[in-house]
Amino acid sequence: MVHNEEKNLTIEKVGKEKGVATPINDIVVEIIKGIENGKYEYEAKNIELFRK
Repeated sequence: MVHNEEKNLTIEKVGKEKGVATPINDIVVEIIKGIENGKYEYEAKNIELFRK
């Protein structure tokens, strides 16, 4: 089974290859990576990142 993070990274990669913008997915990937590397905390306020 493919995990959600893998799906999101695949969407990001294919979107770039095909020239298709994936802004919502890009934010999801940013949040996931940010939580993993300590840039963001795992908390509901990360939803504010979608208001950029």
